[in-house]
Amino acid sequence: ELNESLLQSLSKLDKSFADSYIQIFEDLNSTTRKSWKGTANELRELESSILRLLAPDEAVTSQEWYKKLPNTNGPTQKQRVKYILSKRNLGSKQGEVIKELENFDDRIGAFARKLYDRASNSTHQYSERKEIIKLYHYFIAFMGDLLDVE
Repeated sequence: ELNESLLQSLSKLDKSFADSYIQIFEDLNSTTRKSWKGTANELRELESSILRLLAPDEAVTSQEWYKKLPNTNGPTQKQRVKYILSKRNLGSKQGEVIKELENFDDRIGAFARKLYDRASNSTHQYSERKEIIKLYHYFIAFMGDLLDVE
């Protein structure tokens, strides 16, 4: 099912994000699709583009907590997620959760990276529709939380 709240949030960020989301949804509902590599790539690139828009290199690298990690060319996805969460206008309950999540920061960033890696794997090797559906649901949950979608 298409998540209308997420679609609206993506559209506000960039119309191309909403278009990508719709394309992924339509691909998953196709009864004639033979390959899922394109869908996996669309999902992977959508996640990456959203993180780069919400956490540009300059913004992340200017944070006092930022450290360039070995074998990277700039901020990691984990660091981008940390930046995005730190900039959200949080209510007291959300703030409490984010403070607790600081203890799980590695897991949050790692989740973003694992979602990206899993989608990347699906672009380079055969994947079944059910794998892409799982990635789609992970994406919705992750982006819904990251963008604070109702």
